[in-house]
Amino acid sequence: MTLIAVFEGYDATPTAAGVSAATTRTVVTSALVILALDFVLTAFMF
Repeated sequence: MTLIAVFEGYDATPTAAGVSAATTRTVVTSALVILALDFVLTAFMF
């Protein structure tokens, strides 16, 4: 999750709107990655 935040923040424009958009993209991407990893781990367990 940290790497996603670093990647999104690195490409963000240095304005309030740019940082806000990067934060939103980070949260959405992180949530999707967590759900995908949860699915993979559950598939391995069962």
